Amino acid sequence: MKKAIILLFVFMTSLSSFAQKTPLAKYDVLPAAYDDLYYQYVKNFVVRKLPSSVGYYFGQISDDNQLEGYATYEGLEGGTIIGQYYQGTLLFGITMTKEFINVGTKDFYASYSATTCELLGVYNDGVFRKATPQEAKSYLYAQLTYPNGDRYVGEIFNGKRHGYGVYYFKNGGFWYGPFHDNKQVGYGALFTAEGKMRIGKWGE
Repeated sequence: MKKAIILLFVFMTSLSSFAQKTPLAKYDVLPAAYDDLYYQYVKNFVVRKLPSSVGYYFGQISDDNQLEGYATYEGLEGGTIIGQYYQGTLLFGITMTKEFINVGTKDFYASYSATTCELLGVYNDGVFRKATPQEAKSYLYAQLTYPNGDRYVGEIFNGKRHGYGVYYFKNGGFWYGPFHDNKQVGYGALFTAEGKMRIGKWGE
């Protein structure tokens, strides 16, 4: 297991060398080897709801009671985090505040304006590259609402669900994970209205 954890961090630190299939390099599709390894590591961890004085955690917990696996965190003073945790720290996911929405790792992420929904730029290892006017219009973090009552809140490329986001079902459940060309593709987590969770691979 220790070897698996070391490999996990090797994959995380090498994410910046991977580019998405659309013009802007911003992680978009995580390496399949990383996703497979992470899933094998967390798939058997239990799911719990943990309220605290600062927020509310709903997700997986490791055998030694660490925040570990897929989860969502709602802060009592605003702000939401959803993604993949390792030993209490977010490895990869979506961090939403009143001003910004950041998608990615702590060192390599796309940053969107919470006001305009437009892409502001990409942070990569401490360097910020501002989005061009065309990129700012093409890449959005916004909401799409559907006739059946479902809605999507997440990354959009040229009007389609593309990147990472959350798909909310009208029954109260929601799914977090990657999208490509409007479809769920890859590993994600389904949070049910009954307070349960299922992780796995979608789109195959």
